[in-house]
Amino acid sequence: MVELERGAGVKKAKQSQSPVSAPSEGKARASGFLSDLHAFLLPEPRWHYVFHGIVLLVTLSYWLGSLVLLPEASWAEIIMYRPKGDNQTWPVITALSRLNFGDPTDALYYGQGIGGFHAVILLPYALAVAAFGSPGYMVADACLAWFYFLAITLLLRRCNWGNLFSLVAGTALATGALQNLSQKLSQPLGKLANVLGHAMTENDFPSLLSLPLFDKRIPRAMITEALVVLVLYFLVRSWQERRALTLQRGLAVGSLMALLAQGDPYSFSVLGLAWIGVVIRCLAATHWRWFGRFLLGGLVGALVFGVYFLFQLHSQSPASAVRFGLATYPRTEFLLLPGYGPWLRVAVIGALAGLVAWTVRRWRSARQESPPAGPRSTVKGNPHDPETSAPRAATRTECAALRPDDDPLATAAAVGSFSVLLVVCAWLAQPVQVFLLGQGAQLYHYLVFTLPVFYAYALLLLLFNLLCLRVPGERAPGVESPPPSLRWRVRVLLALALTTVTLLGLEEPIGTIQSTQTARAEMSPWWRGLEDQYRPNFRALEKAFRDYPTLREGRTFATFYHEVNFLLTAFHGKRAYLPDNGFTTLSDGELERRLCEVSKIYMMTPGAFAEFIQDGRIMNFWLGCAKYWCASDHRFATEDNYSAEELSHMRQLPKQAAFNLVLPTSELSRLVDKYKSVLDHPSDALEWPDLLVLTPMLRSYGFRPCPQVYHEVYTNEVFSVYAKAPGSGS
Repeated sequence: MVELERGAGVKKAKQSQSPVSAPSEGKARASGFLSDLHAFLLPEPRWHYVFHGIVLLVTLSYWLGSLVLLPEASWAEIIMYRPKGDNQTWPVITALSRLNFGDPTDALYYGQGIGGFHAVILLPYALAVAAFGSPGYMVADACLAWFYFLAITLLLRRCNWGNLFSLVAGTALATGALQNLSQKLSQPLGKLANVLGHAMTENDFPSLLSLPLFDKRIPRAMITEALVVLVLYFLVRSWQERRALTLQRGLAVGSLMALLAQGDPYSFSVLGLAWIGVVIRCLAATHWRWFGRFLLGGLVGALVFGVYFLFQLHSQSPASAVRFGLATYPRTEFLLLPGYGPWLRVAVIGALAGLVAWTVRRWRSARQESPPAGPRSTVKGNPHDPETSAPRAATRTECAALRPDDDPLATAAAVGSFSVLLVVCAWLAQPVQVFLLGQGAQLYHYLVFTLPVFYAYALLLLLFNLLCLRVPGERAPGVESPPPSLRWRVRVLLALALTTVTLLGLEEPIGTIQSTQTARAEMSPWWRGLEDQYRPNFRALEKAFRDYPTLREGRTFATFYHEVNFLLTAFHGKRAYLPDNGFTTLSDGELERRLCEVSKIYMMTPGAFAEFIQDGRIMNFWLGCAKYWCASDHRFATEDNYSAEELSHMRQLPKQAAFNLVLPTSELSRLVDKYKSVLDHPSDALEWPDLLVLTPMLRSYGFRPCPQVYHEVYTNEVFSVYAKAPGSGS
């Protein structure tokens, strides 16, 4: 890009005097998506590739560090301990890598039915595993982290951050460094809140500093959040340009929204509302000219990428949605998010946006008093200062940072108003969904995850624009080249910033490599005193399944421990007699029958069975998943199905509390009767699983498998494995 002549600069300045006028087509092309993408992929200067390298280094650090520091660990163990991994999806990814879209793990009906899991959104990992085997997880992680880095950099650059600042912030977000820093800053506030008798949670006083962005969970939010950011990019562009929406924009948006609906329906609801607001704004700006081509493009994109999802919704068992917490709500009330936290988040963003708008108005007034004669490197300097107000040609660096159609003041104003729209949509998405559909699943996601995520994006965009507007200087927002006298200082600060980003990003991978406890820290291991012995014994168990012929050759198994279930079904080719009820295609009746059969194997009495199935962790993975959840605003059954103590506990719970599972007395009686029927009738021991894996949880109940059918073949301090005797009959 060559330097602009003064005359051309005057012409550009005249064309952009009105901040609400639509840019010309030529300008739109100059600053379009391909232009932004080109600036990211082929940066000028070339040393900007360092940011790409840091993102990949931090992303790969866990994998490479595990291979070097844990030479005795297998790929299966390394994958199971992947930071932030929802390891219940590993068996699904393995099944999809074999083109199995049905039941991913079941011992008797493997591959049958239509799975209710995130099939399309998990394909990047499935394809990587199909191509590279277990190291495909590492390849997919690197590609998807870089993809998010691309998306967030494009978004930030579009929102006045400029090339250098967008790369720095994008690197900090893609590595998790900025999120880690914000969490550390929130910790003293959390302790102060505790002293004052409050908890820093969404149900009490939310943390307004933490940035819950780009979590490494699969598929939400590792994959879906990159889609969210790309949708935000097109939303911001459309909001800022205020011109007719094109067929190409419709194709892009329809495709992205169709994919997002299959991975994170909560974010889909928010962004769907935001698109309604953007379309109305663009219609008003174009004298209500209908965007037929945009709608056609959106429909085509949605159908191409959402056709399997529609087939999946039509074909999957209705019980699958209920097991994920689907509940019916009355349309007679507008179900706003509970607590004052959502109001506080909306108010904070509204106040910041108001401050941005006020500051933009001040600079516009100053600009009108002393209008520039050409493109300049300032919109923030003193317009009455001859040194900063004198017209001059823009440099190559400035042209790269400030696109020809870009007015930083107009962009800041657009970012401010769009941020308010975004947070309001995140606040209202749940009540709108419930009102339209009359039902919803796991509504707490809107409160605990969805609103905080979109609040965090709005907060970042507003704070940076406010900083650029409030701090006097000679450079426009995003210009990356400092005066020569300051370059060495900037280089030192940049080096320190990148070093800090790298170290903060490496903290979690290193901590995970060194962990000796369970892979999912938020999941209780169901026993006490053996936590630090867990991983070594888990590794020994995994090695035994690779080395011992009896364990290696056994085809089916049953266990009441979720991580062993995921390990054996994902990496050892085993089939689960007790499949994870969240992802199986089996009916509730069949899952209950299997639970009764395994309880019979362990020789449980009806009383012991009744106590056992009321354990919340048993219900979570093997009996109903979130089916029996309750809170102060929801119960699975009527109040007469709960004890006085249970009702008192429910009433004290916050609204939409997650996974508080209580089995109603009517369901308990039904299941106990079903178990008694299984005890009274002979079972086909040939159907029973080949192997049983026990943990101290079962030992604490005093359960042992039937000695006439099973015998112990392996044990360590945490796990025991029993094999079915050859020739065991009915």
